[in-house]
Amino acid sequence: MKLNKNKFAFSLIELSITILIIGLLVAGIIKGTSLYQKIQLTSAQNITSNSPVNRTKDLKMWLETSLKSSFVAGIKDGNQVSTWLDQKLDVQNKINPTQNTTGNRPIYQENYYNGIPSVKFDGANDFLPYNANFLVGSDYTIFVVDIRNSNKNGNYFLGGTSSSGPNQNLVLGYRFSNTLTQAHYTNDMNLTPSPTISINKPYIHVISFSKTSGKLYRFYQNGYSSTGSAPAQTAALTSYTNASIGRYKDISDFYSGHILELIMFSRTLKNSERVAIEDYLGQKYSIKINR
Repeated sequence: MKLNKNKFAFSLIELSITILIIGLLVAGIIKGTSLYQKIQLTSAQNITSNSPVNRTKDLKMWLETSLKSSFVAGIKDGNQVSTWLDQKLDVQNKINPTQNTTGNRPIYQENYYNGIPSVKFDGANDFLPYNANFLVGSDYTIFVVDIRNSNKNGNYFLGGTSSSGPNQNLVLGYRFSNTLTQAHYTNDMNLTPSPTISINKPYIHVISFSKTSGKLYRFYQNGYSSTGSAPAQTAALTSYTNASIGRYKDISDFYSGHILELIMFSRTLKNSERVAIEDYLGQKYSIKINR
């Protein structure tokens, strides 16, 4: 049988063209994905820049991940986060959580959720200390957007101090796999939403405290919401040292997951103010707010 050299050569050319086309398609998909992520990030940045957060009185700390000003210049995917920069406009009183120990730093993850970066805590030893003196003896409202990676017990995104005295430590996060807590230490309120809280999904937590009306915890996930209250728990924090993002006490219960935003006010916000910030967070993270 005689081999048709021309047909064989033509087949090789066809194969080369096919490989080239596939390569171009793959490159186009990758480029398209990158472009889509950039569009998502730009949208998040615009929503952030136009949010009501900095227009709301008594803002003490605002940490978020989408803006270039949120981290030190040049930070890249996989880099350690040594300092998370406060976006509050009050330049003289910014609170910038900082970790000086290399082995305890969380990780910056680019394009983590809908094009928005995150700060990832490993659940083993990552945490960021910050100055929370403004919470002592004060009313407060705190907003947290998180995506936890584990349903372990004692998975706290805020804590601090090794003291076991009543009202000497603010602890916020997941006490058990399906139980949220707002604790002042021995003065605790727990909330068990239904359905079960999932891992690897974004949640908005809204935590408020008033010396006259007690504690209130609101919890939003796309499709449902839950509320818990403890009106009789009106005792404010008497102290709060070694405040930390990402762990409970000095050597225990480290947070496993991603924190995308943390906003703190030194008063109980008015209902209209709270709603405005909830709506901002819902729009930014594509979480439906049910009321």
